[in-house]
Amino acid sequence: MSEQAEQQKKKPRKHKRKHRLLRLAIVAAVIAAAVLVANLPYFDITQIAVIGNKTVTDEEIIELSGIKQENSIFLLNDFAIKHRIRKNLYIDEVSMDRQLPGTVEIIVKEREATAQFLQTGKNGRKKYILTDSSGMVLGKSDKQQDVTMIDDMTVTRSEKGSAIKVEETGSYRKAMDLISKARSGDVYFKRIRIKGSMVEAWIFDELLCKGRYDNLVSSMQTGALKSVVYTLYQDDVSKGIINIGDNNYCSFTPEK
Repeated sequence: MSEQAEQQKKKPRKHKRKHRLLRLAIVAAVIAAAVLVANLPYFDITQIAVIGNKTVTDEEIIELSGIKQENSIFLLNDFAIKHRIRKNLYIDEVSMDRQLPGTVEIIVKEREATAQFLQTGKNGRKKYILTDSSGMVLGKSDKQQDVTMIDDMTVTRSEKGSAIKVEETGSYRKAMDLISKARSGDVYFKRIRIKGSMVEAWIFDELLCKGRYDNLVSSMQTGALKSVVYTLYQDDVSKGIINIGDNNYCSFTPEK
């Protein structure tokens, strides 16, 4: 190969090398500019808003997030922030939204406590175990909470973040299903007690629904129970027994 031909072969290589260096220089300049812009005080976080929470306070969520008002809105680690917030068992889902120049919105979806169980320890100390609709233990309290109490359950396991375990598994499943059906049927039970196929469910402290499990479910699905409860409420009646029979038949016996 002649010397001239060899030089002609090397020219494209030098040309490609120059283009690579130029591209690298442009990328480096863009990155440097982005870092410079991201660190401008103009983009410091000035407001943190929390949306969708009812049980967990704004302050708790913001503290868990680790976001500080002097942070740059561009330099937040979304994955790490969401992971920290979800450490609170009441938080099911987390998303974030940035609004330039300095507002961050944290949008959460909470797990809701729907049932509670009384657990008595070996020392005789009583605890109220709160669970969501799936039976996951959300927390424990020394005092009864404003969610449906499921009576006559022997709690054998109540670790936070795990499913509650009880000895009466059949009655437990029926009780949790009744709570779900009640929510769908716009009915609230303050307490539920199940013995075999029979159910006692209190609307108020002294207003009791009684009947077979399948009849009670049917009365909620058809709206028959809701209609009776609404009528009693309109008449300012909060004591007595609602007997639920076959074919959604509901009869009321006032307290004597």
